[in-house]
Amino acid sequence: MPSRSGSRGRRPRPAPEVAAPTAVQVSSSGSSEEGSDEEEEEGSEGSGDGARSPGGSASKYKAAESEAEAEDPCLPSCPICMVAWTADGSHRVSCIPCGHVYGRHCLEMWLLQYGKKKAPCPQCGKRYTQNNIINLYVPEIVVPNNDLEKQVLSLRERNEYLEKQQAKLLEEIKEHKRQIMLQQNIIYESNKKRQRVTEQSSDGILGAELIASHTKDIDHNNLSSFALQNEFLVDGARVMGIDASSQIILTSGRAHGVSAEHILTKVSMFHGHGMEKIHLPPDTKAIRDICVLPGGHVVFASLGRKLSIFSMATNNVVLQYDLPAPGWSCSGDYTTSSHIYAGLQVTACY
Repeated sequence: MPSRSGSRGRRPRPAPEVAAPTAVQVSSSGSSEEGSDEEEEEGSEGSGDGARSPGGSASKYKAAESEAEAEDPCLPSCPICMVAWTADGSHRVSCIPCGHVYGRHCLEMWLLQYGKKKAPCPQCGKRYTQNNIINLYVPEIVVPNNDLEKQVLSLRERNEYLEKQQAKLLEEIKEHKRQIMLQQNIIYESNKKRQRVTEQSSDGILGAELIASHTKDIDHNNLSSFALQNEFLVDGARVMGIDASSQIILTSGRAHGVSAEHILTKVSMFHGHGMEKIHLPPDTKAIRDICVLPGGHVVFASLGRKLSIFSMATNNVVLQYDLPAPGWSCSGDYTTSSHIYAGLQVTACY
């Protein structure tokens, strides 16, 4: 075994520059001869430092090593300055014989800070020299990010769900449009036949048999164009009104309980379970007739001597008129929205 003075007189070998992949593990065989000298110097310097400050440097190195083990081994930047590595330049990615990777500039500044030819590794405490710094030639430094992958998978699943929901809604819209067009065609054909019947009746040509024949054809067409889709249970239903433009059905009824107050039941034909129970003012009493008006309003006459205008947008009675007698029927003027009519129980029109 060479003596200490002989190893100190030997000129150190220059550190080679090697190319390595992203994950690098470096072992320095060229420094094997210097290993015993370094260990001896570490022992002597460590004992000297311990004499000056007991347990100071050793505890610092152990604390740095434990913190390094607790961190993620795939660091995106230099562990000393926390600045991203570069492929070349003063802060190029480099390593030391212990295998830890830093920026070259940080390793050199670390040596200057200690003011010695050797400085400890910031993570494990093993000493290195200027010649031990090895440049790493890596084509690209990539740090895996599992959080981004999870986020992409989550967004992909959400996108698939939204696409399915969109396709389902588009199919429902097509079906509703088809039903509306079918109803419009039926109404158009019925009005056309009714107009023809009226014209022929005014000329005195059409008799009772022809009227019955046309009525039978209209009823047959209507029956063949509709099918039962759903049923709703409504307690105490008396009268019903249909808003074809909004696909809403309104029926009168009574609520459950001891009071059994009179209510309106609002059913949406777009949604199978879109049923709402709407409470009316206590003096309304039983509804005798319902008439749907343009603009989302409904007028109904009740036995409480009230003629009420109901808003389907707010589900509230917006206007109420007092009648001289219980209301029996009601209607609206479709040419103007400012006139409504009520038939009274005493055979009078109001």
